[in-house]
Amino acid sequence: YQRRVRGGGGKRVALLEPTEHVGGMATQGGLGNTNTGDINVIGGITLEYYELVAKYYNWTKVGWEIEPHIGEKAFMEILSVEGNIDVYFNQRILETGGVKVINSSITSLSTERQATFYANIIIDCSYEGDVMAFAGVSFTYGREGYSTYKENLAGRQPIYEQYPFQLVLDVDPFYPNGSLIPLINPNPPAPIGTADNKTMAYSFFPCLTTRDSNKNPLPKPSNYFPDLFELTRRYLTALKKNDGGRDPP
Repeated sequence: YQRRVRGGGGKRVALLEPTEHVGGMATQGGLGNTNTGDINVIGGITLEYYELVAKYYNWTKVGWEIEPHIGEKAFMEILSVEGNIDVYFNQRILETGGVKVINSSITSLSTERQATFYANIIIDCSYEGDVMAFAGVSFTYGREGYSTYKENLAGRQPIYEQYPFQLVLDVDPFYPNGSLIPLINPNPPAPIGTADNKTMAYSFFPCLTTRDSNKNPLPKPSNYFPDLFELTRRYLTALKKNDGGRDPP
């Protein structure tokens, strides 16, 4: 594995991480299995990251299933090789007064740990655009309809049965008393191609093991509500029934 030495053109970077871990979704965020799509379009620093992970695992080719601690190790090595990046952990931006704007430019960021960072260029790399929102920048969310930019894949899409993440089997959405189980929307879907104001679901791909020496307990959360997983339970049951009684993968 060889890193390209960039040096940053004499610039230094202060990377503000709101938690104790770098890597975001690829490490602490629960994405232990990367959604790749067409792997031929993956390149640059992203591909270098996966190549480094493969090195840690002694894989002969790039893989996409990564344990969080291995992903974090790779990120930390990349950051250390760059040589011009200082990482500051547990630096959550203040929701009130945390972003200072002068003449339409962000000049500094202040955190809950009473630290203030000044920079000529500030880049918002948060998931939800927190810095942008705290700066008072207007924003929208949801998805545009086809009519806005005439993009073929814009707006609500039809159900493609060949797409692996669609629920294509019939599942009873009702309790015995006739009420809907949690997470079922009683409203009909919007017409194909139209806009909505919904956000994507947050999914987790945890890394689990059958090896006793590597197991950690999974205690039941104090606020655990099993009915929230009733739809999943019913769909897994339908998959098993549809596949001749075999457990789903």
